[in-house]
Amino acid sequence: MLERTGDTELARLCRDTGAEDARKVDKAAWLGDHYVVCVDRSATGVIDAWSGKPLTLDELTGWDSYSIYTANGLLLPLLCGLDCPLDPQQLALDVTNAARETLGRYGCGHTSAEVDNVWSARTSGAIMWPVFWMPKSPATPTCTGTCK
Repeated sequence: MLERTGDTELARLCRDTGAEDARKVDKAAWLGDHYVVCVDRSATGVIDAWSGKPLTLDELTGWDSYSIYTANGLLLPLLCGLDCPLDPQQLALDVTNAARETLGRYGCGHTSAEVDNVWSARTSGAIMWPVFWMPKSPATPTCTGTCK
């Protein structure tokens, strides 16, 4: 979009920053079969939203959980026709494993740490999974969307 305004330098900077950030996510958040919910697992300085008090844990509960939301941040770049910034095979594996690990009685929960926390209507995830990422099986994930 910035290129269309003629600001090619800022467009290049944003593209380069996005590519570098995607490499950081792939390196720091990938656990071998899924992307973690939170890379910074430390609970130091975190305030409980309900009580207003600091958490007493050393690590955030569920930081390494499976999550159905990994692909949500990719909706805008993919709709704009950009290539998938994350490794497509890893993303396909993540979606497959997250669906399996978060599946509860009434659908997929937000994370594997809270499978019973289900919202009845989710649009972005519901769009992303079948349209862009349709893995054949967890063993052989395949990206069928706009990937390199």
